[in-house]
Amino acid sequence: DNVARSDFQVLSRKTMNEALEKYGYPDDAILQPLVQRRFAIELTARMLVTSTLARNDGSYTVNARLVGISDDAGTVVNVAQERGKSLDDLGKQIADELKPAVKSSDNAHQCINLMRQDPKKAADAGNKAIRDNPKSGLAWMCLVYLAQTDSASNNHSISNDSMVVLLKHATESDPLSLRAWTMLAEEYRQNGDTTGTVHAYQQMLIAAPTNQPLREQALKYFLAVGRTDAARQVADEAIKLDPYNPDFYDLLSNVCVFENNYRCAVDALEKVFEIDTTKADSLFYLKISVMASNPSDNPDTTRWIHWARRGVDKYPNNTDLLQQLISAYQTAGQLDSMVSTTEHLLQVDSTQVGAALAAIKTLADTAVGTDSMPTRVADAMPLVRYVNQHGTPDQKQATAVLLTNGAL
Repeated sequence: DNVARSDFQVLSRKTMNEALEKYGYPDDAILQPLVQRRFAIELTARMLVTSTLARNDGSYTVNARLVGISDDAGTVVNVAQERGKSLDDLGKQIADELKPAVKSSDNAHQCINLMRQDPKKAADAGNKAIRDNPKSGLAWMCLVYLAQTDSASNNHSISNDSMVVLLKHATESDPLSLRAWTMLAEEYRQNGDTTGTVHAYQQMLIAAPTNQPLREQALKYFLAVGRTDAARQVADEAIKLDPYNPDFYDLLSNVCVFENNYRCAVDALEKVFEIDTTKADSLFYLKISVMASNPSDNPDTTRWIHWARRGVDKYPNNTDLLQQLISAYQTAGQLDSMVSTTEHLLQVDSTQVGAALAAIKTLADTAVGTDSMPTRVADAMPLVRYVNQHGTPDQKQATAVLLTNGAL
């Protein structure tokens, strides 16, 4: 408050807790970055401070970022707690480190606002912001945009080296700027700099670990250049720096799939659930069930059933989760549960005749040559009647073949 009072109205802890309560969060809740940003927008904030706290040998280190709500970059500072100093002292130290960012904010935004109508004034404002705060990521990005505009309007190309220098300043000022890293990765790629491109993609994954299109793009590039280890490195390093961030374990699950290590993927997703149960939506349960079902020749049936069952308990009408649970029971040989879940699926979606036919076949295949034949016939008959009532001619024919061949 002392640092920013002359430029901004700092939201009080009371106001923040009132907003948290409105959305069902406890007082002083620790939120993930995307949720933090949504709250800032709800509170019509102009600037946002986010931070991560790490403990090492009894003292703390804080990584704090000050960024405008709609800005492409901000300022990041790293502050270590000094020996004998309290957490209040650490907070004051962080505020002092962010003073230049607050002071330079107006000029950095002026640069962005003027860059199309008056590029010269914009450049002057951007350079003044950098003089006040050499770590103004937004000002550096403004100079990048001005260089691009000048190149386009004067029909000349700016050298890759010049762009790389500007973008490096931007990423050094704000290592969490996805926009800056994306542009730098493209410059490296055009230069044929594989090492630089890999590094840029790694930093992008840290900045946006749940961005699925980015994950796929990065993993595809790592594979293309023979750096399959790069994804694992970034996931492991991110978790080491922030071991209670569920998004990094979600990223790790993707990396494990990339490595065809499905048990590792399930382990990572279980860690997501352990840290933050609110992440467990229907997509989460479907994803962890699919991971547990692989590889197909050696699935983890115990965890497959466990997570598919939990998903169905929470989303009882989700047909994808019901199909996962049916497959899990079928694989594990739990046929009574398979039948009852199939019957529930048919109640939810009457078009799922194929699931009924598949269950009939499973019962037939497991009953042939065993004493369980009468029991399995009784289990199958409601499903047989369902296929005969709702199925296509081909499906009815397939059921008739099973009966005729004496499978039941």
